[in-house]
Amino acid sequence: MTSVSKFRFAPKHDIMLLTEVVAVRPTNTLGWLEIGQRLSVAFELTDRPPLTGRAVRERKDLLLKHFKSQDISLLKRSGTEEQYTELQTLSQEVFEYENSMDKLKTKQTPKTNWKSNAIKDNRDTALQIRQAAADTMRKKNICRRCYSSCCTATNCC
Repeated sequence: MTSVSKFRFAPKHDIMLLTEVVAVRPTNTLGWLEIGQRLSVAFELTDRPPLTGRAVRERKDLLLKHFKSQDISLLKRSGTEEQYTELQTLSQEVFEYENSMDKLKTKQTPKTNWKSNAIKDNRDTALQIRQAAADTMRKKNICRRCYSSCCTATNCC
């Protein structure tokens, strides 16, 4: 039984990964899984298991972490100058996209269920109407069972 070694990302793989992230703009697990499957085909990983969505998302996070910290030596340590500049450009695009998405999430007001608010308002209104009717019945000495004023004299209830 042979052991399968872990896939190692090279600069060309990082460029392909960030290109896919820019193209797909994943927002959920299925988007990351789609990118993993596309990259597995592109990298011709026939003898290895396909890349998972988690693996590509974590690699993207690591690349952006290096980009944010401006740790150029980690990104520049292998690959050509063209690869490095392309990686920088793609990292900038992904970074700006994620920042804009974060800003949109914080700007959005929490979704309120208008139906539940309408039902709550209707309940409050109904309680007020019932309370007003009960007060009126008490003031006029109206029986709550037969809705007449005669029962107070005849004690029908």
